[in-house]
Amino acid sequence: MKHVITGSDLKSLREKLGLKQAYVADYIGVSRQTLGNWENELGDPSSVKFLKLLGYPNYLKILASELSQRFQDKAHLRRNVVTFRASVTPY
Repeated sequence: MKHVITGSDLKSLREKLGLKQAYVADYIGVSRQTLGNWENELGDPSSVKFLKLLGYPNYLKILASELSQRFQDKAHLRRNVVTFRASVTPY
């Protein structure tokens, strides 16, 4: 199953909040290298660590906003594909 939240999403969120990797890693109780591995998709956080990360102020708010936009974009793309297929006349 494909992850909805990728490592690059985690990095993007951290950067949008203006946080250093070392600060976030310390907040959730992992090394900076471990957080870097997650952000580079070389490993996955445990559920406990991930939930602690989401508990950081504004992480969940930004993540929810970005996921909502991603799903809206996909729905818009699907509608356009269906409209295009309906408008194409077969030979």
